[in-house]
Amino acid sequence: MTLLDAIEKSIKKGKGAEQAWAARIIPLLVIQLEGAEEDMNEMIRVLKPVLLATALDGAASYDARAKCCQALGLLNFLGSDDVGDLLPLMKTFEGIFAGSFLKGDNQPSSANAEAAAMHSAALSAWALLLTQIPSGDLVSLVNSNNQMIPSIRKLTGMLQSPHLDVRMAAGETLALILESGRSHDEDFLEPDLSDLIEATQKLATDAHKYRAKRDRKVQRATFRDVHRYLEEDISPEITIKFGKETLLLDTWSLHHQYICLRNALGFGMNVHLAENGFLRDVLALGAKLDELERNAKAAKAEKKFINAAAFKARTITRGKNRDKRSAVIN
Repeated sequence: MTLLDAIEKSIKKGKGAEQAWAARIIPLLVIQLEGAEEDMNEMIRVLKPVLLATALDGAASYDARAKCCQALGLLNFLGSDDVGDLLPLMKTFEGIFAGSFLKGDNQPSSANAEAAAMHSAALSAWALLLTQIPSGDLVSLVNSNNQMIPSIRKLTGMLQSPHLDVRMAAGETLALILESGRSHDEDFLEPDLSDLIEATQKLATDAHKYRAKRDRKVQRATFRDVHRYLEEDISPEITIKFGKETLLLDTWSLHHQYICLRNALGFGMNVHLAENGFLRDVLALGAKLDELERNAKAAKAEKKFINAAAFKARTITRGKNRDKRSAVIN
């Protein structure tokens, strides 16, 4: 039995924690493959159906379903950039996080904390795939009202969720949508902007005592950034230092991609940033530092060799000239 077979069996026939842990392994394997196309395609072919089935299985635990959503998001983010493949999967994710849309009477969803965590994971995976959709295509999808993209009104309604993780995921997703759309059309979603600014401002200054102190602090920090982006078109800049290098997260898209990858890799993130060529390519970090250093050393050695050869040639020429002068004097 191969590792792929074992993971497939655990997700298909396991229960609860076994399914969740099997799903967590998948992004780690994909990242370790470092972009091997044949292996990546095989993983998608074998694992995507069982991940989808479990994510949609109402009898599975919320945690297992959440982990399957995260695995599906990263598996397809790293292994496919075909819009035709991504949109149906995004629609599936929407069917899951729709549980945190406002109810028919415009009241917040009554989902419990575990269900809300699953909704947040599905929305985060949806947003990760959104970063792969060309901005022009996104604008067309939003403006055409063809139901492939949830309405801004529905996503804005999620900001009223009683659960912090849902509110934050919704806020960051709205910023992502605006960022992508604005890069194609500077007036994108202009009619909705005032309502979005008002909603995010309330959350950025929320002082309700019924929320935990830590939750209020995290929420205010996140929504200050979202509100500033919506109002002033200024994205937050975060610098990640690893070894002798730094990674600048200066767009909502890059920030979300980094967060999803970090959540999968945990403490191993910095090692992969430095050593994993595939991950460096995904995050536009360029060649590994040791390769750059080797190239620099090679260039330095070549320059030294050229200089040495030139010095030797000058020395020989000067010696000949001295011999000629000596002959004239004698």
